[in-house]
Amino acid sequence: AQRALRVEEERLVFQWRVTRTTARMGSGYESKDETEPVREVSVPLAQIAAAELRPARLFSAPRLVLRASDLRAFEGVAGPTGLSMDHPGELVLTIDKRHAAAARELAADLAMAISERLLRLAEDGIPVYDIRPGVIRTDMTAPVAARYSQRIAEGLSPIRRWGEPEDVGDAIAALVSGAIPFSTGDAFHIDGGLHIQRL
Repeated sequence: AQRALRVEEERLVFQWRVTRTTARMGSGYESKDETEPVREVSVPLAQIAAAELRPARLFSAPRLVLRASDLRAFEGVAGPTGLSMDHPGELVLTIDKRHAAAARELAADLAMAISERLLRLAEDGIPVYDIRPGVIRTDMTAPVAARYSQRIAEGLSPIRRWGEPEDVGDAIAALVSGAIPFSTGDAFHIDGGLHIQRL
């Protein structure tokens, strides 16, 4: 798929086009490329919680990671005719190394736009937080429960247990109660320490 991203009037605009190759055997081998029309979806910047460019590693290309503040934010982007996603709230785009500089600039522009929005809301007395759950026991994780139970027992996260929906709810309840009044724009990891980098 060919993709393009741009920021335009408080919106993040996605464009992509898919080329499908079909092959058949007859009197000889024949392949045919069919290019679909360009699809375009825009997402309000208010629904983007974070953006970062993860650098290339030894065997992987750079990746642009977009996290949504609303699980419906990327509905128009994902799906059978869209981009594949492992989590509805996180869109990971592999970037050609030739375009890494442009992706880095886009991530910086998004981060600045998000910061400006947080500042405006803070002036109005409205705090904003980024809740980042880890491995939580829900219907969505039920199909992989056995595999993750084993990984948790082996030390996937420093706190060696499943996260429960109540863990996320308790954190949100503490924030909305005003128990942490001198904070805004912060990310709260409700993941048992999964995010901590280890050697």
